[in-house]
Amino acid sequence: MTLLELIVMTIVMGILVAIGIPTYRATIERQYCRQSQDLLLAVYTAERIRQADTGSYLALAPGDNWRTLGLDNPNGAGSPVSFQVDTAGCAPAPCFLATATYQGDLLLTIDQDRTLSSPSGRCTVS
Repeated sequence: MTLLELIVMTIVMGILVAIGIPTYRATIERQYCRQSQDLLLAVYTAERIRQADTGSYLALAPGDNWRTLGLDNPNGAGSPVSFQVDTAGCAPAPCFLATATYQGDLLLTIDQDRTLSSPSGRCTVS
């Protein structure tokens, strides 16, 4: 190979990497959104069942025992998405707001009315 061929090959590889990395990151973030949406819908269902049984919703932080809702803790296994359920600061009571946070941005929320939203706009809500 000549020096010119190596330079051209290096430029082509650089272009491919410049296109590929942002596409890869966008694909990963879309996957986190899909997984977060699925989990928040499961939290919604579990909270509604609990509310029907006990008359109240359950607040859960990342380190709490999620088995009380019948769910495995979604905050384990090195996941970059953090989940929590809050029952304070929402109205009318009883109510809850479950959130999924990724890299400091609020990805998705769901409430007791099954209102799924993306406050940061990073996720497509379906």
